[in-house]
Formats: sequence, C-alpha cells, structure tokens
Amino acid sequence: MKKLIFQPFFLIFVSVILFCHLTPKSLAVSFDLSGQISARYDLKHSNSNWQNALGLRYLSEVQVKLFSDDSPFDAEMMLNNFIFSGENAETDSDVKIYRLKLRYAATQAEFRLGLQKINFGPAQLLRSLMWFDRVNPTDPLRMTHGVWGARFRYFFLNNTNIWAWCLYGNDEPKGMETFPSNEEIPEWGGRLQFPVPHGEIGLTYHTRAVKPETVNSNNFREDRYALDGRWDLGIGLWFESTVQQQHEVYLPYQWRHMITVGADFTFGLGNGLYAVAEYNGTFLSDEMLTVEDEYRFIACSFSYPVSIFDSFSIFSFYHLREESLYVYLNWQRTYDRWVINPGIYWYPETATYSQFASSGNAGGGFGAQLMIIFNH
Repeated sequence: MKKLIFQPFFLIFVSVILFCHLTPKSLAVSFDLSGQISARYDLKHSNSNWQNALGLRYLSEVQVKLFSDDSPFDAEMMLNNFIFSGENAETDSDVKIYRLKLRYAATQAEFRLGLQKINFGPAQLLRSLMWFDRVNPTDPLRMTHGVWGARFRYFFLNNTNIWAWCLYGNDEPKGMETFPSNEEIPEWGGRLQFPVPHGEIGLTYHTRAVKPETVNSNNFREDRYALDGRWDLGIGLWFESTVQQQHEVYLPYQWRHMITVGADFTFGLGNGLYAVAEYNGTFLSDEMLTVEDEYRFIACSFSYPVSIFDSFSIFSFYHLREESLYVYLNWQRTYDRWVINPGIYWYPETATYSQFASSGNAGGGFGAQLMIIFNH
C-alpha cells in the first residue's frame, strides 16, 4: 500500500465522497467478489537448451457499489497474486495491486481515479498508440500493468467524446517507453474523438517529464502527438500516426515517428474466418522531417470458431529489416467457467522484439504453452 501514500489526489477524492454522501440514509454498500485462477506451463528450446516454467496466478477482484444500488459511484480493487512461479527449479511468489480505482459514471460523463488501465486507438497487433499499456495480442489473459492517475471522459450526443488525464507516481516505463517518468512531476494529456462518415477520427496529446536512468542526467520534457482513424467500408480500415519529441540534445535521436495501417474482414468460410493485417513503420531522427534509422513490421492474424466451445487462432509477425518471423498458434476451448488454452510458438533465436512473445515466452526459440483458466 506504499503507493497510496504518494497519491494525494486519490485520498482527497475519497474524503470528498465521504463528506458529501456519508449520511445514515446512504450507508448501504454492496460487494461483489470474483476472481480468476490461471495455471501455466511453458516448455521452450532456446540457445540449444530446453527450459521449462510453471506458474500459478490468482487474480482477485472486489467491486463495491457505494452508498446505494443506483449511486453513480463505485469502486474496484484487483490483486495480482503470484502463488507460485518456477523456472528451471527457481521459485518465486508475490502479491501486487493490479487495479484500484474509484469511478463516477453519469449519463454522459465518467471519471476514474486510481490505478487503472488507459488505452485507445483502433490498431490490434502493431499499435503505434500503445502509450500506457502493454497488452500482448498473443496473451490469453490480456494482462497489463495499470497507471496511477485520474481520467475523465465526456460523451456528446453526436458520439463525439473528449478525454483528459493526469498521471502521477508512475516510476516504471509504460507502453513503449524506454525511460520512466519522474514520479514526482505530473504528466498529463487528452484526446478528442469524433465521428466522420462511416467511421471516426481521434486526436491525442501527452506530455511528461522523463527521468533518465543515469544518475547525473537531468529530467527532460517529452511531447507526443497522434492522429488516428477507423472506417467500416465493408472491410474495416484504420490507421495510427504518432510523433514523439524528446527535448534532450544528448540523445541519439530526438524524434520518433510511427505509423500503423491495418484492415480486418470476416470471410464467409464455414463458421466465419476473421482476418487482421497490419503494417507498422518506426522512423528515428534528429530532425522532424528526416529519417536516420527505421524499423518496419508486418503482422497478420486469423481466428476461426471451430464450434461453440472451440476456436483456433494464429498470429504471425515479420521484422522486415532482420528478416525474422514470429509465429504463435493457439487453440482455445471455453466452458462456462473453465478455459483450456494450449499453444505453440516459434521465434527466431535472435529475437529482439519481445512485444510479440506471449506471457512467459520472451526471447527467441520455439516451444509450447498450456494455460488453464478458471473464473468464479
């Protein structure tokens, strides 16, 4: 709970709610306890060696409806419990706060405060707008660390919506960040999302104080700008374009431009074959309109529902400059509470893009994974 000490706005918000609503008539509070147990076994061959890992995780969730059933206030707490984790006879266990937030939800507005997930943008596999989360498309649990902060959203009647956020106390890199933020300096940003014919457009901005890893380095300012859009024209089409400027002359590159374009379509084959394809380019330079280094990827995925219980998926990523291929195949069988998820994967031995590695499989090599999930 040490983090809460450094989140003054979180404590202020709790105090305001209690002051405004804590009357004898409003003391009714309802609880909803749920959770997820997942067991995972990995067997991987890498660098001429076989490695194995066994993990057991319990994700517990408590949802609280504050004051009354029709109150706009509710709260959520989730704990990430590593009951057991072992890799080549090494074991470890840990308990961390996974989510902890208060929420105010009205007809056209929502306000969240605390440790939460913030993500946006239409891309699915190669996300240029992966600013605050690290959701892995090959991870059956879709888990990602949250960020401490406040987020506000307002929805207009014409489907336009605005976002505003302020983050504080986050001392580890998030999203695709290389250096962490200065946890004592708030970072903030916003987003405008509005409808256009057959789709929608989004404009996003974020700024933060970066804290380099070297001891003698000073903080420097980082600004991010983004434009994204999605259209439904029989097939789904989208793009994400971002520009990042780091105001530090000693960095090798001060500018980073990223572009993602993608499409999806469901083919009328059998029960319906869903396909996604995306291209991503990352361009680094010292000046805004120049390119000194670049990385390009293409990715595709196919999902097919074999039956009401079974589905098959394949994810493929290709690094154009390294000419390296990443492949992950997955079969999922789903019951009311149980999910059985076996998968096999192959990543090149010199894999450098671990974003595509599924949970527990970072790095190169080939192997198999079995995950069993129980929800209650």
